[in-house]
This record gives sequence, structure tokens and C-alpha cells, in this order.
Amino acid sequence: MAADYRWLGSLTDGTDYSYSQAVALSADGSSVIGSSSTFEGIEEEAFHWTAETGMLGMGSLGAPLGADSWAVDITDNGDTALGTLFDYGGMSGGIRMYTWQPGGDKQPIDLPATGYPRVNARAISADGSVLAGYATNSPQSRSNAFVWTSDGGYQFLDLGPSHHIWRHVDVGGLSADAGVVVGDVRSYSGGSSSRTQAYRWEPDGEFEYLGYLPGGDNDYSTAADISADGSIIVGTSDSANAEAGGGFFEAFRWTEEDGMVGLGDLPGGDFNSWATAISADGSVIVGEATIEAESFSQRDAPFIWTEEHGMRNLRDVFLDAGIGADFVAGIEDVVDVSADGQTFIGNGSGPEGALGSAWIVSLNDIAELLGDYNGNGIIDAADYTVWQDNFGNTNLSINTLSIIPEPSTGLALFSFATLVFGRGRVRRATPSRPTSGPADTF
Repeated sequence: MAADYRWLGSLTDGTDYSYSQAVALSADGSSVIGSSSTFEGIEEEAFHWTAETGMLGMGSLGAPLGADSWAVDITDNGDTALGTLFDYGGMSGGIRMYTWQPGGDKQPIDLPATGYPRVNARAISADGSVLAGYATNSPQSRSNAFVWTSDGGYQFLDLGPSHHIWRHVDVGGLSADAGVVVGDVRSYSGGSSSRTQAYRWEPDGEFEYLGYLPGGDNDYSTAADISADGSIIVGTSDSANAEAGGGFFEAFRWTEEDGMVGLGDLPGGDFNSWATAISADGSVIVGEATIEAESFSQRDAPFIWTEEHGMRNLRDVFLDAGIGADFVAGIEDVVDVSADGQTFIGNGSGPEGALGSAWIVSLNDIAELLGDYNGNGIIDAADYTVWQDNFGNTNLSINTLSIIPEPSTGLALFSFATLVFGRGRVRRATPSRPTSGPADTF
């Protein structure tokens, strides 16, 4: 399996404060956006990266004290990025939404007088015509989700009078045509108790809560991403599995037909997993999971999930693709995946001298099972023979390997082949758990 992989560096490469953080990947896998160290390490600046241009800074508002900028999402072909600016020179407005195109300037989009002066961008449609995010009323610290178009302006989510206790509504993702928005609603019911629940919202239709995985405390679920057609949603929920396994969270996959279904966990450590992104057709899901504990803390590992093979350690998949062990060891998380499920981005320790760096990995083919060199879904003697026939090949791909027919008998004689191709697995830690709230919040 051939692979292309690299650290993306930063806007301040060569300094002792060099770092970058990837946030989103274009659907075609060509463009990465995120934030980077810049200007003597004092500010953060949004970046846009391609293999051809390298890392380009998106600039700031040019206020006297400068401005931090964060990129949050990108169109399918990578030609328009969406982000948020924090303007230190204009605290009355403070947080603003913007769009940016390579070779062009930022285009701030200011909110009209709606009672929500601070705007946080979250998602952009495939063609860039629709934006989504949440706006905050600073004095009351209440926020609400919205979608925005150049023709229609802002449309806010209406939760109705029965939801008077909601305090924060966030956006996690947007379907390709912007017909479906996903996110979560957090409510407070006196003191510090809170409850968070994932939702699905059609701006031209219905709003619905997605509920929780069975058997948990029923007080925490969030939606992180959505398939291109809006039919599959991924996120995180409390669950019976997590509770029984000493953890808090389990990644989930939601469909109208099956509802919310847990994706499991990686071996080792407490039971914790959370999804971060999904491919266009929903067949590939990525996220993180807890692995073995180290003294008083636990480590996390990036995962990849497919319906056929369940959850696997993404580091193992990368190693199996021939990616260098030193590079793989530096990978800490995975934050997005391309439409075809073949390109991944995330963050890690980076090259020597960096405080941290974004990374990108592109695979020609994902081996559905580690060591399954003939691609038939079974590790057996045929795979061992393929490995022997192609030993020394530096471009091992399922499409280019010398494949032999599956033998019909005598396979047990070579069952040791599973040991040759299998790899050990590792796992990671979880976000902080919210305080529990009353069961009748939603």
C-alpha cells in the first residue's frame, strides 16, 4: 500500500515556538486548514495548506494590537475557508466570522442587531454558499445556532418556549448541501448541574434530539460530524459500556433506521472513545480512544472504524501501509478524513525542534485487515505467499501486489501467518465529563 505522509510545519518554522494545529480537510483531500504560531509567538494565525503552495497565513484584521484567527472548516475543493477572528482592538465586537480564499483577503461577516454580538463560525457547505455556527449574547452567556446565506442572512434555531433553560447551542457539522445541521444543546438547571444532548436540525424542516446510548447516565451526547447526504451522524455519548469499563464516553454512529449505535473502544485502559469525523458516504469514521494507563494518566490513540472490521488503531493501519515508525510514533490525534476515506489529518509532536505540528497522510488503499495482502478479508496462507512473492517491494498496494488464488485446503497448516502480519494495539484518554443534571431537562 503506497502512502504519502508529512508534517506540515508552521508559519514560524525554525523558531523555538514553532507549532501548528490542523482542524479540517477538504473533501477532495487537497487542502488543510488550522492555526499556527506567528508574529514572535504572541498570536495565532489561521493557515491554508496544499502540497503545491505549502502553508499560507490568512492574516488578521490589522487592528493595533493584532488579532488571533482560527480556521474551522473548508469547502469540498478547498477554495474557500471559514474561520473566526478575535479582534483585540475592538472588544465591543470581539469575535467575528469570516471567509477566506487563497490569494484574497478575509471577508468578515458581521451579525446584524440580533442580541448576539459575538459570532463563532463552525461549518461551511460543500460549495461555500451556506455557513453555520453559533452566536453568543455576552452578558447572559447564552448562545444559539444559526445558518447564514448571502441572500437570506441569518436564520437562528428556534427551540420554542418549552426550552427556556437552554444556555448554549453549538454546531458540530453541516451536510454537503446544508440541508442538515448537527450539534448539541447544553442546558443548566440551577447551580452547576448541566445536561448536553446531540441534535439534528433541518433549517427548512424539523429539529430533533438524538438521545443517548443505552445504559448510561443520559446526560451527555454531542454530534461531531455528518455524512454528505445528511443520513449518518457521528459523535460521542455516555453509555453502559463506558460506565462498566471505568470510563465516561463511547463514540456513536446514528441513522434514522437504527438510531444511536455505539462503536466500541480500543483495547487497554478505561473504556473511552469519541468520534471526530466521517467520510462522505459514512463508511469510514475516525476519532480517538483510551489505551493503557501510564501512572496517573491515560494515553489516547487515533482510531479508524469501518462496518466490516469495527474499530482499529489508526497507527497500526499506517504502519501496515509502510509509513515510517518514527512518524507514526509522533501522531497524537486524528481530526478529519477525506470524502473517499483515504486521506487523514491530525496533530502530533512534529519534527525535531517543534512544539507540535499538523500532519497529513494519504493512502492509495486502506488494507481492511492488517496483513490481508490479497484483500479477501481473511488472514491466511494465501497472504503469507503474497508477502513472500512481494518481499522487498517498496510500493505495496492491494492493486499492484502479485496475488495468488485462495487455496481451498490445508490452510490450517499456515495459521501462524496471522502472527506474522498482526500488530499490537494501543489506546488513549478522554475529555472532562460534564456535571450531571436532572433527567427531565429534555
